[in-house]
Amino acid sequence: MKMKTTFVCLIAFVSSVTAYAQEANQQDSDYYKVSDLSVQEVVPTAAELYSDFLVPTEVAPFQPEIQAIDWNAVVLLGEKLIDIIKAGKPVVNVRRDAVSVVPQGVNAWDQLGGWQAPNTKVYSVSAKNYLGITVVDLRLKVSAMYGGGINGKGKYLANVIVVPTSIYVLWGFNLDVWTENRAPVNLGNARAPVAGLGFDLRFRYGSALVEQVGAQDYFVSGTGEIKELQ
Repeated sequence: MKMKTTFVCLIAFVSSVTAYAQEANQQDSDYYKVSDLSVQEVVPTAAELYSDFLVPTEVAPFQPEIQAIDWNAVVLLGEKLIDIIKAGKPVVNVRRDAVSVVPQGVNAWDQLGGWQAPNTKVYSVSAKNYLGITVVDLRLKVSAMYGGGINGKGKYLANVIVVPTSIYVLWGFNLDVWTENRAPVNLGNARAPVAGLGFDLRFRYGSALVEQVGAQDYFVSGTGEIKELQ
């Protein structure tokens, strides 16, 4: 009888240990699984509104090297794909990777004048694991100078940039963020050109166990609008 009782107690102990191990394994698994990203526009801080880009406000006169302008065509100056965050760290040259949209025949944004101070929006991006713990929490600043032209003609874009203003990635997790710029468009016409640029903000995040991808689309115009596309 004593041996039977001991055997029953042993089975109960083994079952308890097994259940505990299964629960622990499930918690470990849930720790490394991540939810979809949440992206929300937030109020910029004073520091985030600050821009270190030079803004020439005078209207630039025609210059010989840019006489052959096609006012109906727009071109992108800068890279199509730009890394912003890699392995949870900001890319060091991100501030040099701004892009501009100008009329065909112009080689640099500062050949145009009449620029308006940058319009800025800030977005909070976060993700949690299955235990409800925040594993990714960052703020991204989208900024663009707008309204540049020549002799009052045209509304173009300069120094369109996405920069992280704060980054938090929980240990054991990873985060990559980059933008993919689309082909620029003329929202107006040859007599009154207005530049437009769409870009995809792309995310790759997660752990060695589970990796997720996400994206959010944006559009900026030469009139200063920055839109988050649904």
